[in-house]
Formats: sequence, C-alpha cells, structure tokens
Amino acid sequence: MRAVGFRVDGGVEVLEALICPNPCRLRPGEALRLLAAGRIRPGVTQTLSLAEAAKARHLLETGTGQNKILLSLT
Repeated sequence: MRAVGFRVDGGVEVLEALICPNPCRLRPGEALRLLAAGRIRPGVTQTLSLAEAAKARHLLETGTGQNKILLSLT
C-alpha cells in the first residue's frame, strides 16, 4: 500500500491511500521465468562476495549502493 500524507501537530494526516501491489511479488514464478529467458534483467550495480556482506549492508544503509547489490556465493 502506498500513502501520501503530511505531518500535522506531530501526527500524520493521510491524504490518499491506495493498494498498489508489486506484480512480481504476486507472481514470483512468472518473474523468474522472464529472468531465465533473458526478457528482464536486474540492474545490478555492484557484485560483492558473501564475505563482504557487512560492506554491502553499509552501502545500502548509506544509499551509496543504489539498492542494487548482488552478494555472490561463489
């Protein structure tokens, strides 16, 4: 759900709320099929080893990783 609002006297007044589900979350099998077929490609900006998971988390928390970091298990 996504809501649009603003703060009023320490609280939040909701101006608009709507249910806007992510279609990939509704049909993960379809998303995986399209990924395997090469029809969609994730925009991975950086690949790190699993040993660098702490660095990946830091990048995500600070916003410098652009939320597209892949942890490699190999």
